[in-house]
Amino acid sequence: MMFCTGSMAVATLDTFTMVQIFSILAPIKNKKSMGVFKTTWVVLASLIFLSACKNEKSKPSAIEAAPSEVQVAKLEKKDGMLLIPGGILDMGGDNEQANQNEFPKHKVKISSFWMDETEVTNAQFEQFVRATGYVTVAERPVIWEELKMELPPDTTKPPDSILQPGALVFKKTEQPVPLNDPSRWWHWTLGADWRHPEGPTSSIESKMN
Repeated sequence: MMFCTGSMAVATLDTFTMVQIFSILAPIKNKKSMGVFKTTWVVLASLIFLSACKNEKSKPSAIEAAPSEVQVAKLEKKDGMLLIPGGILDMGGDNEQANQNEFPKHKVKISSFWMDETEVTNAQFEQFVRATGYVTVAERPVIWEELKMELPPDTTKPPDSILQPGALVFKKTEQPVPLNDPSRWWHWTLGADWRHPEGPTSSIESKMN
């Protein structure tokens, strides 16, 4: 058996073939006959070996057959998606605003990836909800026993009137405000969810796409 691996040729003989060769060589007593036989065998083996390598080289390797990122990038679009080219990212913090677990800043290689060309529309999300029966967190009943597991110990239970489904709603401020208090522009609103983005009386009927 003979084969080529990458740029290095490898030749191997199975046990059966070896036994056959030695059974032929053993009875030969004449040195001249032995020399002729060996020469013939070497030439024959070389021809088979080179033929095996030639056939092997004609086959594309796994690396050659796989499309490169450059080839993939030429696609540009696929089923409403765009290809985001890969590159090098500086990840981590380098100033006093960063948390300790963000240090040190380091280089990270990101492969190319596909991303939807547009955000998911309300119409698409509604189709998903109808198909799966999915209920968003903002629509689910608030269960205090589960909620308090995520709060500091001994947190006082709020009134039941507050423990109702809802969401944070963005409210534009009338003037500049300090940026250290998100409650200035985010307001907890009962009844707010993806169907009612600004509260229970709002609607997305005119914002489906």
